[in-house]
Amino acid sequence: MGGCSDEARLVIQKELYDSDLAPTASRFSMPRKQVLCPFLDKDEEEWLEIRGQELHITLIDPMVEEEDIFLTQWSYGYGRSKSYVLRTQWNYVAAKNGLKPKDVIQVWSFRNKTNNNLHLALVKRGDSDGAGSDSSSSNGSTIVDG
Repeated sequence: MGGCSDEARLVIQKELYDSDLAPTASRFSMPRKQVLCPFLDKDEEEWLEIRGQELHITLIDPMVEEEDIFLTQWSYGYGRSKSYVLRTQWNYVAAKNGLKPKDVIQVWSFRNKTNNNLHLALVKRGDSDGAGSDSSSSNGSTIVDG
Protein backbone atom coordinates (compact mmCIF):
# COMPACT_ATOMS: atom_id res chain seq x y z
CA MET A 1 0.00 0.00 0.00
CA GLY A 2 1.76 3.15 -1.21
CA GLY A 3 0.74 6.57 -0.17
CA CYS A 4 3.15 9.33 -1.13
CA SER A 5 2.17 11.75 -3.87
CA ASP A 6 2.40 15.42 -4.76
CA GLU A 7 -1.17 16.13 -3.64
CA ALA A 8 -2.66 13.92 -0.93
CA ARG A 9 -0.56 11.52 1.12
CA LEU A 10 -1.81 8.45 2.93
CA VAL A 11 -0.30 8.92 6.38
CA ILE A 12 -1.62 5.81 8.10
CA GLN A 13 -4.25 3.10 7.89
CA LYS A 14 -5.07 1.77 11.31
CA GLU A 15 -7.59 -0.34 13.17
CA LEU A 16 -8.96 1.63 16.10
CA TYR A 17 -8.22 0.32 19.58
CA ASP A 18 -10.09 0.95 22.83
CA SER A 19 -7.26 3.30 23.83
CA ASP A 20 -7.90 5.44 20.71
CA LEU A 21 -11.48 5.97 21.82
CA ALA A 22 -11.20 6.12 25.62
CA PRO A 23 -12.97 9.31 26.77
CA THR A 24 -10.38 9.89 29.48
CA ALA A 25 -7.48 9.71 26.98
CA SER A 26 -9.00 12.11 24.43
CA ARG A 27 -6.45 11.32 21.75
CA PHE A 28 -5.78 9.34 18.57
CA SER A 29 -2.29 7.89 18.30
CA MET A 30 -0.41 7.37 15.02
CA PRO A 31 2.80 5.45 15.86
CA ARG A 32 5.65 6.81 13.74
CA LYS A 33 6.70 3.26 12.83
CA GLN A 34 3.29 2.83 11.15
CA VAL A 35 3.35 6.17 9.29
CA LEU A 36 3.60 5.40 5.56
CA CYS A 37 5.34 8.55 4.35
CA PRO A 38 6.49 11.96 5.61
CA PHE A 39 3.68 14.51 5.79
CA LEU A 40 5.20 17.37 7.79
CA ASP A 41 7.44 20.08 6.39
CA LYS A 42 10.79 20.86 8.02
CA ASP A 43 9.43 23.67 10.22
CA GLU A 44 6.49 21.58 11.43
CA GLU A 45 8.76 18.65 12.23
CA GLU A 46 11.07 20.94 14.22
CA TRP A 47 8.10 22.50 16.03
CA LEU A 48 6.96 19.06 17.21
CA GLU A 49 10.30 17.27 17.64
CA ILE A 50 12.66 19.87 19.06
CA ARG A 51 10.38 22.47 20.61
CA GLY A 52 7.79 19.99 21.86
CA GLN A 53 4.93 22.22 20.72
CA GLU A 54 1.56 21.45 19.13
CA LEU A 55 0.36 22.28 15.63
CA HIS A 56 -3.13 23.70 15.22
CA ILE A 57 -4.52 22.04 12.10
CA THR A 58 -7.78 21.38 10.30
CA LEU A 59 -9.15 17.84 10.28
CA ILE A 60 -11.79 16.89 7.74
CA ASP A 61 -13.85 14.11 9.24
CA PRO A 62 -15.75 11.28 7.48
CA MET A 63 -18.84 13.51 7.34
CA VAL A 64 -16.69 15.99 5.35
CA GLU A 65 -16.92 18.56 8.11
CA GLU A 66 -13.92 20.62 9.23
CA GLU A 67 -12.77 20.43 12.83
CA ASP A 68 -9.96 22.33 14.53
CA ILE A 69 -7.62 19.89 16.22
CA PHE A 70 -4.12 19.81 17.67
CA LEU A 71 -1.34 17.56 16.40
CA THR A 72 1.52 16.82 18.74
CA GLN A 73 4.24 14.21 19.18
CA TRP A 74 4.62 11.98 22.22
CA SER A 75 7.61 9.86 23.15
CA TYR A 76 7.41 6.55 25.00
CA GLY A 77 9.96 4.21 26.51
CA TYR A 78 12.67 6.82 27.12
CA GLY A 79 12.25 8.21 23.61
CA ARG A 80 12.58 4.88 21.78
CA SER A 81 9.01 5.01 20.45
CA LYS A 82 7.25 8.10 19.14
CA SER A 83 3.72 8.76 18.00
CA TYR A 84 1.94 11.62 16.31
CA VAL A 85 -1.16 12.35 18.36
CA LEU A 86 -4.40 14.13 17.48
CA ARG A 87 -5.81 15.85 20.56
CA THR A 88 -8.36 18.34 21.87
CA GLN A 89 -11.43 17.68 19.66
CA TRP A 90 -10.71 13.98 19.09
CA ASN A 91 -13.47 12.66 21.41
CA TYR A 92 -16.02 14.89 19.67
CA VAL A 93 -14.89 13.77 16.19
CA ALA A 94 -14.94 10.08 17.19
CA ALA A 95 -18.41 10.30 18.76
CA LYS A 96 -19.91 12.40 15.96
CA ASN A 97 -18.71 9.90 13.36
CA GLY A 98 -19.72 6.81 15.36
CA LEU A 99 -16.17 5.42 15.49
CA LYS A 100 -15.82 2.15 17.38
CA PRO A 101 -12.96 -0.18 18.33
CA LYS A 102 -11.85 -2.31 15.36
CA ASP A 103 -13.09 0.24 12.79
CA VAL A 104 -10.44 0.70 10.12
CA ILE A 105 -9.59 4.30 9.36
CA GLN A 106 -7.14 6.13 7.14
CA VAL A 107 -5.56 9.51 7.75
CA TRP A 108 -4.59 11.48 4.65
CA SER A 109 -2.60 14.71 4.58
CA PHE A 110 -2.75 17.54 2.07
CA ARG A 111 -1.86 21.22 1.87
CA ASN A 112 -4.13 24.19 1.33
CA LYS A 113 -3.13 25.56 -2.08
CA THR A 114 -3.51 29.17 -0.92
CA ASN A 115 -1.51 29.20 2.32
CA ASN A 116 0.24 25.78 2.34
CA ASN A 117 -1.32 24.94 5.73
CA LEU A 118 -1.42 21.27 6.68
CA HIS A 119 -4.82 19.57 6.69
CA LEU A 120 -5.65 15.99 7.60
CA ALA A 121 -8.60 13.99 6.32
CA LEU A 122 -10.03 11.07 8.26
CA VAL A 123 -11.58 8.31 6.15
CA LYS A 124 -13.55 5.44 7.65
CA ARG A 125 -12.70 2.33 5.62
CA GLY A 126 -14.70 -0.33 7.43
CA ASP A 127 -17.00 -0.93 10.34
CA SER A 128 -16.06 -3.08 13.31
CA ASP A 129 -19.10 -5.25 12.59
CA GLY A 130 -17.78 -5.99 9.08
CA ALA A 131 -20.53 -4.08 7.28
CA GLY A 132 -19.03 -2.43 4.22
CA SER A 133 -15.43 -1.70 3.53
CA ASP A 134 -15.73 1.87 2.29
CA SER A 135 -18.38 4.52 2.28
CA SER A 136 -16.69 7.02 -0.04
CA SER A 137 -16.71 5.33 -3.45
CA SER A 138 -16.58 2.01 -5.21
CA ASN A 139 -12.81 2.16 -5.79
CA GLY A 140 -11.92 3.24 -2.26
CA SER A 141 -10.80 6.77 -3.16
CA THR A 142 -11.91 9.98 -1.57
CA ILE A 143 -11.51 13.32 -3.30
CA VAL A 144 -10.81 16.33 -1.13
CA ASP A 145 -10.40 19.79 -2.65
CA GLY A 146 -7.98 21.87 -0.58
